[in-house]
Amino acid sequence: MLFGSVYTVQSKTVQEELLATFGHQSHRPPAFHGLADDLKKQLEHVYNQRYPNILAVRNFPQDNNKEQAVKLDKQEDQLKEQSVIQVAQQTDVGNLKKQLQEQSVTQVAQQTEVGKLKKQLQGEQVAFAASLWTSGSRTFGPYNRLTTMVFKHVFTNIGNAYSPVTGHFTAPRRGAYHFECHIYGFGVKHTGAQLMKNSEPIFIAYQANDHAFYDSTSNSVTLLLEAGDVVYMRQYSGTKVYDNSQHRTTFSGHLLFSM
Repeated sequence: MLFGSVYTVQSKTVQEELLATFGHQSHRPPAFHGLADDLKKQLEHVYNQRYPNILAVRNFPQDNNKEQAVKLDKQEDQLKEQSVIQVAQQTDVGNLKKQLQEQSVTQVAQQTEVGKLKKQLQGEQVAFAASLWTSGSRTFGPYNRLTTMVFKHVFTNIGNAYSPVTGHFTAPRRGAYHFECHIYGFGVKHTGAQLMKNSEPIFIAYQANDHAFYDSTSNSVTLLLEAGDVVYMRQYSGTKVYDNSQHRTTFSGHLLFSM
């Protein structure tokens, strides 16, 4: 009966079986103390021999719980790592959005600046070229005094600084300007003209040849002009200037750079 109780109830320890059989040690008669200790040792020896895996079986749920706890800890660590990675990715996405917004603002600013520069360049582009007569042929002069030459056939007038009505070029801004003139005389002995800046003579282009049937002359200059300065050509008195559809007599100028 004693051994049957011990071996039948495998979930109880040897000590629990002894207590169930003999009662608590304090309740036993003193004569049974030594016997109980001997029986306990014998029962433990037999118990361990016949049921070596009982302890393992009894502790399996606890060991299994430990393994599950370890797995849960690992999963929790993995979730934490994934959360950290997700936060980092969200931060990277936020930074990229911020960079794109900054680049967009920079691009708009650059486009605005380019537009301003284009407008400035277009405003600074100044050039003209014109010939003395529009169609057919004509001889101008001789005059008894210096006469302003009006170049009526306009090839180019960028910036509209030249007037084909007055023959004047008016500087739109302060800067360095380059001017050229080509004067042609046909069937005459003398031909020539003078370039003027406001009321100041700048250069002459003059040709005299008693034996030639036609004459031509040219000259050029670079001037520093203030805004509003006027440049024009005057034909010399006593000379003749000729032009036709081939545009032999011309006046031109352009802005080199602003100052």
